[in-house]
This record gives sequence, C-alpha cells and structure tokens, in this order.
Amino acid sequence: MVTAIELADAFNAGMGQRYAVRLCGGAEEPFYKAASESTPYATIVYRADYLRSALHELAHWCIAGTVRRGLDDYGYWYEADGRSFEQQLAFMPVEAKPQALESIFCRVLGIPFQVSLDNLENGFTRAVTQQFADQVSDEVLRLRAIVWPQRWLELQELLLQLAESYSAFHENQCHTQRA
Repeated sequence: MVTAIELADAFNAGMGQRYAVRLCGGAEEPFYKAASESTPYATIVYRADYLRSALHELAHWCIAGTVRRGLDDYGYWYEADGRSFEQQLAFMPVEAKPQALESIFCRVLGIPFQVSLDNLENGFTRAVTQQFADQVSDEVLRLRAIVWPQRWLELQELLLQLAESYSAFHENQCHTQRA
C-alpha cells in the first residue's frame, strides 16, 4: 500500500511546487497554514503518518477556493472532539463534500474508506452515523457527475501514478520471490 510519506514526497515534488504548498505529516491535529509574507508557501499538515488523514486534508485543499486557501484552516471553524449533538449536526453537511472527495481518492489508491464523524467522545447512534454516510454517498454521486477543477484532476492523476507504481513494484517483488 502507498504510504503517507510516499504521497507527501510525490505531492511536494510536483503539485506542491506548482501550487506553492507543502504536505507534511507528524501532527497531533491536522491543520492548514496559509502562505504569508514570511513563508511563501502554504502547509497542509496531516495527522501522524496516516494516509487517510493526508487524503482528507488534500480533499479540503482541493475544495477550498483561492480566498479560503489564503486563510489558516481555510477560515473554517473547528470544534475538537466532544462536540455537542447540535454542533455535530452542523458539522456533518460541511464535512460531507471533503469526505466524499476523500472517498474517491481512497478508491483510486485501492484502500478502504469509512466515514468519520470526527467526534469520538460522543457516542452517536447508528442512525446519526448512517445519516452522515448517506450524505457522503450522495455527495460522491454529485462529484462524479461534475467537471472537476484542474487541481482535483492533477491530484487524481498523481494518486493513479502512485497506485500503479506500487502495484508494479509489488508485482515485481512477487515474481522475484517465486524465482
């Protein structure tokens, strides 16, 4: 399986240079740091070394427009784990599109996707989780029906290349071990 580090290296060597943004792991919490006068590039920070976190943060970056990419964390509010039921209901529609795009990116890489309510402290019912999963599924269908912006297409192509490279390497390793 492609690793988050491999994704970050490939992204930073190509798209990152073209768009003046770096993808970095190792954080306790993901964060987007906009470019500034002192730092001429933006930084997308994902959780630990988790590939899914990197894909999720890249989905947010793909979706954010020019104005939002000029703001730390794209100018969105974020309530950490422990959101109330009302806060969670407000969070879900905002997160459906990024998670839908993340889902598509996961499929490209051939890795499993599972929706995340991103709120482990409040044990939400299966009905709430299913409601959100349905929102994400509906958004996936909507995203598949539109013409994608250039950054989305470029990232999808990068993911395809990584998946093919990994597959070819793995196939070669299997043949080498059999010989």
